[in-house]
Amino acid sequence: MSAVIDSYRPDRYQMAGIHALLTQWGSVCEQLRNWNGYPTSDTTYRAVFGGSAQSRIPIPDIPTIVVRLNQRILALPDEESNAVTIWYAWQLNPGGGWWSHADKALVLGITEHELRRRVRNGKVSLLRTAAELL
Repeated sequence: MSAVIDSYRPDRYQMAGIHALLTQWGSVCEQLRNWNGYPTSDTTYRAVFGGSAQSRIPIPDIPTIVVRLNQRILALPDEESNAVTIWYAWQLNPGGGWWSHADKALVLGITEHELRRRVRNGKVSLLRTAAELL
């Protein structure tokens, strides 16, 4: 990483703002996934555009900000994108209980500390590349 990227340090208000956006995005992803059964984190894209010769998901009023943020999350490096997705868009496990952070890390095959680091790095990357969404 370059020194410019390493020196970027968002303030707590920026981090709170991106957290709020990601929470909204994750909520929409989980609602769509639970409603339609698609086994993918990219439910917002399918809801708006369809995909794989399938028609759009018939759910009205998906906020535009959620679709725009979804595009930015998919553009992150895989490590960060997967961490952000599992952190924010997967709250309920298949048994209907809540995923713990340790269980989410286990799914990715990493430690909880590493999961938290990747989520933070993903949020900082989003602040760099999607600041206009705040």
